[in-house]
Amino acid sequence: MEIELFKFEKERYSRFDKDLMAIETACFHPNIQETTHCKKKLLTLEDAIVFLARDNKIVGESYALPLNRYKKYPDAQKLIYYYEQRNMKALYHVSLAVLPEYRNKGIGRKLLHSLLNEGRQRGYDVLVAHARIGASLALHVAFGAKVMGSYPNWFKTGDTYCLCEIPLKNSRLGDMRPKG
Repeated sequence: MEIELFKFEKERYSRFDKDLMAIETACFHPNIQETTHCKKKLLTLEDAIVFLARDNKIVGESYALPLNRYKKYPDAQKLIYYYEQRNMKALYHVSLAVLPEYRNKGIGRKLLHSLLNEGRQRGYDVLVAHARIGASLALHVAFGAKVMGSYPNWFKTGDTYCLCEIPLKNSRLGDMRPKG
């Protein structure tokens, strides 16, 4: 199986919208799923960073926005203020998702790796994410994430999500390969 990883171009959204919404429903609790309208809006913003993985369909996604653009989550205003006061450019990792039948094949790792490198190339200092305890959090930690807090029963999903931060301008991270 050869999975193609590519940088998403906003003009091509309609070509992938059904696959992207299939990922949304397969990977996220209904309480945190984006609507079709909202997902299109997020992915087609000029400053969005979006990577997709494709087999014969889209099987994974990873996308981020400047933190000050994404105010949906708890403590967003505090985080925006925190980074602005430190004169740091922060990127918010909105989604990292791989269809269940494609997991444990390194796709999530490749998607996150690409996103981190692109964020660094665009001048961001840090990537901030809310990652669910389990594989998502473990993957973020493998790339150097520091856990900054946790949110039990995140949006009434029954799951705990952790707020984490990955520095992007730290020379010890090299080309952002995961540690270990």
